[in-house]
Amino acid sequence: MTLVLIVSFFTHRVNAHLYPGPISSSLGEAGIANIDPVEGPFYNPAILPHLRKEFQTGFVFGQGSTIDTRDDRYWGVMLSDCSKDNYFPASAAYVSGRTTFGNFDPADEKYFTLGGGGFAWRQVSFGVSINRRETQFPTTEKLVQNNFTLGMIYPFSSNFALGAIAQNLANPDGTVPSYLELPARFGMGVYYVYLQKFHMRADVTQATRRNPHNQVAYSIGIDSRFAEFFAARLGYHIDNLIDRHVLTAGIGFLGPRLSLSYGYQVENQNGSGSRHVLDLQMPF
Repeated sequence: MTLVLIVSFFTHRVNAHLYPGPISSSLGEAGIANIDPVEGPFYNPAILPHLRKEFQTGFVFGQGSTIDTRDDRYWGVMLSDCSKDNYFPASAAYVSGRTTFGNFDPADEKYFTLGGGGFAWRQVSFGVSINRRETQFPTTEKLVQNNFTLGMIYPFSSNFALGAIAQNLANPDGTVPSYLELPARFGMGVYYVYLQKFHMRADVTQATRRNPHNQVAYSIGIDSRFAEFFAARLGYHIDNLIDRHVLTAGIGFLGPRLSLSYGYQVENQNGSGSRHVLDLQMPF
């Protein structure tokens, strides 16, 4: 059995959409069909069966928000077993952090997730994750949510894949304010590699609760391997439900053993908020 230890960073906006690390955050927040070994399972647990040879460690720090009235600081730990002799590849994660809302009391949050996946037919894989979120304000009782996510990925080749997710399918029990609910959404994504130099992602998602006009969110990003061991990233995210437009960018060093990535996001309509994320990855 092989054990993978990943220390990862998560940030979120008001309706609790989680962003797993600097790579996806640099690529317009797209990642439903991505095959990145560190961030992939947090967007879509169906990626786990495809990570049989991936052994990674990562350390990440991030701060900021694309909403100017808040500030996020998060850190986390992930364990993943994707060894070849494991019939059901699985991952587990713990995330802890604090969000400050302007002059209001800060919120301390903990996020837990357990995920697993397997092949159903040829290279078509399915995955499921169990998600738990705990929110604690200084003057209130702890607010707890439990939910689950389903995912699917079909890689037609090593250069092209399609993915789909159904996120947080269980209905809320009414004990948590709507703005703190885990986001429920359906989504589809595509991943494409051109000439081994350009890695492209695109997602289309739709919230399934509190979306009376069926508004859609779009994410797109391109990762350019412009030189050996280096990558430049650019992306854009549009969420029509909350009128959010975010420009994203980043850069990465992809060495034979050591990798370093930096991601940056800025709210593009008025430039009122920004986020910085930095991570270090090594094989383990």
